[in-house]
Amino acid sequence: MSEESLESIEEYLKGNLSPDKVLSSFSTGKENAGKCAIHGTNLSEMTEYVYQGAFIADRISPGFHPLIFGEQAISEMSELISDKTRDELDDFIDNHFSGPPEWRELIRRNKKVLI
Repeated sequence: MSEESLESIEEYLKGNLSPDKVLSSFSTGKENAGKCAIHGTNLSEMTEYVYQGAFIADRISPGFHPLIFGEQAISEMSELISDKTRDELDDFIDNHFSGPPEWRELIRRNKKVLI
């Protein structure tokens, strides 16, 4: 990722994540397995999400609280990615993934990327 993209996403996270949000993003109740760490949307209400964490085998790595980012947060962060990073991602897709060209165009148009 370009330095510009990294800085933009870092600023977004600094402005939207707080310790309280992170700690309240997970629940032990079955009906609420978690919430978006940015917007607080319940996991059960999401159609798309990213679960981010640091794991060793089947255990959470000490000192790193896993986070869930819902579709709204993913979309917002995707908008922060620079043109340079988008070009590099497009080149990576072109060089490493095959399939019908129309699939590539769907991926390029959607542009939801979280790294």
